[in-house]
Amino acid sequence: GQTTKPIPMDATPELVEYYLEQLSTINDIEITFSGGERDFSLCDEFGTTALITFLTEHGDVPSLNYTLYPGKAGINPQISIFTDGTASALRPALESVMGTKEEAECSNHGTCDTATGQ
Repeated sequence: GQTTKPIPMDATPELVEYYLEQLSTINDIEITFSGGERDFSLCDEFGTTALITFLTEHGDVPSLNYTLYPGKAGINPQISIFTDGTASALRPALESVMGTKEEAECSNHGTCDTATGQ
């Protein structure tokens, strides 16, 4: 798999999106944060949930992975990744969704002429 550069703990949704979209396997995503004291920081002492929506990837995408690097003294971030319909324990109303798009020639509506686009 591919790896991003380290993403700062105080990253905004836009910065996380930037880092992830640098990977050749991710074209366009949308990221929103919820919870925590501030909805604009990836890591917050009250907990932040990051919702990542894949806008152009087709089908069920592989789960993201992470590596924690030593942070500031006394700060011990915890990360959980929820996939395939599981919900965040911190925010149960947010649950993951399995990808439903498929990449099918002509949207499975017959045969297409790739030269003419019809």
